[in-house]
Formats: sequence, C-alpha cells, structure tokens
Amino acid sequence: MNIATQRKWMLAAMFFTGALTGVAIFAGVSWRYLQPPGMPSGTEIVRHIREELHSELHITSAQEQAIMPILDRHGVELDAIRIETLAKVRASIETKDAAIRNVLDPDQKRKFEANEAKRLQSFERNEQLSKP
Repeated sequence: MNIATQRKWMLAAMFFTGALTGVAIFAGVSWRYLQPPGMPSGTEIVRHIREELHSELHITSAQEQAIMPILDRHGVELDAIRIETLAKVRASIETKDAAIRNVLDPDQKRKFEANEAKRLQSFERNEQLSKP
C-alpha cells in the first residue's frame, strides 16, 4: 500500500473515530437532559436542602436538630401536594377525553383512544418517576 492510500485510510479512521466519539457524547448528554426527569420526592428535596445547609451555611448540630423537623414536615407536604396534583391532572385528562369522544365518529374514536392510551402510558411512566 502506498503512502497516499495509507494517509487516506488513516484520515478516514480518524474521522470515523471522531464521529463515534461525538455521537457517544451527544447520546450521553441528550439522554441525561432530554429524558423526563420526574419530580424528586420530598425526601430527596429535604436531603438536598440539608446538604446545602451544611455545605453553604455550615450549620451546627443544634441548628440541624431544630431545622430537621421543619424539613421533614416540608417533605411530607410536598409529597401530599404531588399526589393531589397528579389526581387533578388525571381527572382533567378524563374530562377532556370524554368531551372529545362526544364529538368524534366511531372510527375517529378508535384512533383517539389509541393515541390517548399511548399518552396515558407516558404520563404513568413519568408519574412512576415522580413517586415519593
């Protein structure tokens, strides 16, 4: 193989390696940032706040003992709000679907039901990610 051909193969290999690296990086970044994250649970939020209080404010153990009951109540409240909100969202979706079904013909209803089933699966998957 002459030098010109070797250089062409080397350039092609470098390009291919760079392209694969770019795809791998993009896939990792997009997977992390484009996936529906789900809401953190009250416990996770409280843990984050506690860590921040320690690292940023350098609270004492006496302060932590006074603050933790407040944070624990806050976490429970956040979980309750999430549950109430999800129930309201589900009720709103069901009301909307019933109203739309009343306007559609039978063939449209079947297609609408199939689309809504997919949407409901996505909603439930995100809801599972958000469970406390």
